[in-house]
Amino acid sequence: MPKKAMLHILEEISHVICTPLSCEEILQLTVEKLATFINVSRCSIVSIPEGCAQAEVVATFEDRNLKGLTIDLAKYPEIKKAIETRGVVMVEDVSGEPLLKEVQEELHSLGIRSLFVAPIMDKDRLFGTLFLRICKKEGHLTPQEASLCRIVSNLISKVFSDKHYMEELMETNQELNRLSQLKTEYLSNVSHELRTPLSSIKGFAETSLRLKLPPEKQRECVEIILKESERMERMVNQVLDISRISRGKLAEELVKKELDLTSELEAVVKLFRKSANKKSITMHKRFGKESLPLRADQDRIRQVIGNLLSNAIKFSHQGGIVYITAGKKNRQVSFSIVDEGIGIPPSDLPYIFEKFYTVERGRARRFPGTGVGLFLVKEIVELHRGKIEVQSSPGKGSTFTVTLPAGRAAEGGQ
Repeated sequence: MPKKAMLHILEEISHVICTPLSCEEILQLTVEKLATFINVSRCSIVSIPEGCAQAEVVATFEDRNLKGLTIDLAKYPEIKKAIETRGVVMVEDVSGEPLLKEVQEELHSLGIRSLFVAPIMDKDRLFGTLFLRICKKEGHLTPQEASLCRIVSNLISKVFSDKHYMEELMETNQELNRLSQLKTEYLSNVSHELRTPLSSIKGFAETSLRLKLPPEKQRECVEIILKESERMERMVNQVLDISRISRGKLAEELVKKELDLTSELEAVVKLFRKSANKKSITMHKRFGKESLPLRADQDRIRQVIGNLLSNAIKFSHQGGIVYITAGKKNRQVSFSIVDEGIGIPPSDLPYIFEKFYTVERGRARRFPGTGVGLFLVKEIVELHRGKIEVQSSPGKGSTFTVTLPAGRAAEGGQ
């Protein structure tokens, strides 16, 4: 093959690759130009998803009807070898090649004499292969033609790499847009959630100033103002916690000490008795007096328990039951908060621990919330080298389980 002709075809293929055509169009034109230049009738490009046992024909010169066809790599040992070795496989005579023993009959029936397979790679990432089956009348590739095919396979890798980069860019952009939307909704939710207690505080403060209330009514107004201000304080603290996490400060501020999980659960359950009673919800403790030692930041662990218990009560039906279980196993302590409430749709489960995510969206929300509670719970649990898991079914309720390393007092235990 004259060097000038080889440079000319490479120039043509490079020009095709640099055009603003779609990936599929570029690959098809490249195959056609290469096959026509080296005079072979069977030339294809197959795309191979990472770790997949099948490949897809994305461009072909032999028969356009094959485009989009899925092929089983087990039936193409030459492609399989090129994938495994990340190298070129070139067979000048298929009849004497042990690798092709099981498919020789099929190759002979198609009149195939020789094969050439070159991997299409970018660094260590494999995208597919350039695949040539050469008929008897066409002979086999010359060294110059084989070299040309290797160069073309390297050029094709740019097409796959650019496509992969664009797909990742689009996915990243979509994710950023989604997070931006969640952030916007969060700001709207926070504004709404803050407006409610502010209105109560303002209303009862004005009532106290304007009217001469009896002492018991005056006390009732002050108690409501205190309750609503505490509610606002919790929301502000959540916002501050998000800031601490983003700056890596929350981990630095943890004050860990030896605690008893049983005592912490008892204390938090006691705090939520009143809110549970308002909905006639029964809280069943399914743990005994056994000590469940752990080393943790007391305020943060109570924050985790309180958030999960608050959610269980909030999403339970009137007159429902919430179960609190706890135990110890394999140098770990764990607790579960179980409710029989509305549950979580399967489509929302992968996202409930994301920052700003709420299951209910828009103005028709039945339950108040800012979408940061479970995010903070997960972050706090993981800062204690623990994990949180959830099981839920719509209409049947949810189970949140937190597992944490046991404290020093349990080192000689199970």
